[in-house]
Amino acid sequence: MAEHLGRVLKRWEIVHHKNRDKQDNRLDNLELVSDAQHALVTHMEREIDRLSQENQKLNYARKNPKS
Repeated sequence: MAEHLGRVLKRWEIVHHKNRDKQDNRLDNLELVSDAQHALVTHMEREIDRLSQENQKLNYARKNPKS
């Protein structure tokens, strides 16, 4: 990202990998954010994962009721 910007990143700048794959350094997968923004995005991604897992469990229970 620093090379793309042509400058060194500032101390508060974080490169966020949109698809969460830290090995995927394609520019369209990278986003420059602040510490606070990164903390919020990371929290939201974890919450989405948690809710997705809960949804899968509920769907399984609905499709496979205990008789």
